[in-house]
Amino acid sequence: MSLSLAACAHVSSEGATDGGNGQSIPHFTGPYAKEMAEAYASASDYFKAVITDEQVSDAEYRESQERAAQCLRDNGFTGVVYSPRGGGSIDSRADISEEEEKKLHIDCEEKAGLIDTEIWYWKLRTNPDNVDWPAAERDCLVEAGFLEKGSSVADVNRWYDSGDPRVSSPEAHECASDPLHLLDDNEES
Repeated sequence: MSLSLAACAHVSSEGATDGGNGQSIPHFTGPYAKEMAEAYASASDYFKAVITDEQVSDAEYRESQERAAQCLRDNGFTGVVYSPRGGGSIDSRADISEEEEKKLHIDCEEKAGLIDTEIWYWKLRTNPDNVDWPAAERDCLVEAGFLEKGSSVADVNRWYDSGDPRVSSPEAHECASDPLHLLDDNEES
């Protein structure tokens, strides 16, 4: 949802407006300045407050999870658990359709700011300098011995589709989720 609405944002050298209501977007300056301005333009109020410093703290991430959990509980869900590593679980409700359940789940996570907060929390931890992710993933796979030196980014997808049993290895998973090796082992999702 953020991407489709972000296309309406207008960025100028003085800053930006949010694509229609005239509110000012903070002047982001870091490696993700343009992407943050676009995300900010269509985000929840919670996420807007979080991202103004161009960071997402552990506490802000946990708060967005708790806000979403409370919304779900307020909507009759039980067994709501979010993991510090992302994702979570929720007990199904037998009194509503699966489609309605899914809609309530997404609505709560959007209103709570969890979706954008979670995306940016992990993005800023795994790639704080906004390096070319596919190239970093390829370099990691080469370093781990899965691909030959000189392989292209296109070779990465061919390797994943090749049926090679090593595609499911923890090392390959790490290259896909943390190719720059910036997360602690207990932090990875």
